[in-house]
Amino acid sequence: MNELKIKDILGTSITLRARVRNIASQVTDDMVLDFTGVNFTSRSAMDEFCNILEAHPAVKVTNMQDFVSNMFDVVWTGRKKVRVRDEKAEGETITCNTMEELAKFLLA
Repeated sequence: MNELKIKDILGTSITLRARVRNIASQVTDDMVLDFTGVNFTSRSAMDEFCNILEAHPAVKVTNMQDFVSNMFDVVWTGRKKVRVRDEKAEGETITCNTMEELAKFLLA
């Protein structure tokens, strides 16, 4: 299996979804994503890694530190939950056609 060292490409702290999206084209089904040295990922960046894993189910992930592993678990689990909107929630939808209308509404 080919190995992609995430730290060498994205660094030790991965905060931007777009940076992860940029490496998606490099990932193939016979690959291992090695997270050695990665100390932090934002929720949105990890969500993008989950997109990669869904597109390439044979890809393996290895060497996630505790924080990164926990973030992965939170994001992966959250993707499986059904989102329910409270229909009783109070709120009003308004339409603003100009920035002036929006400003007037927000400052009212």
